[in-house]
Amino acid sequence: MQRSRSQIQRVITTFVSHDDREANERSEWRAMTPLQRLQAVETMRQLNHPKYDPAADRLQRFYTVA
Repeated sequence: MQRSRSQIQRVITTFVSHDDREANERSEWRAMTPLQRLQAVETMRQLNHPKYDPAADRLQRFYTVA
């Protein structure tokens, strides 16, 4: 099964100050639905950790009889 990669929309915006940028970013996040926010966070995680494989990176559980 092949996962489709969604395209990232890149927009360049200029701001007068850091406070203006922060206010704009907060208003954009607040305008998103919870699902959109979760998808955005997952996209950022994948961009920051491209080799992450949730199936392989977990500790193996095993039981032994003593």
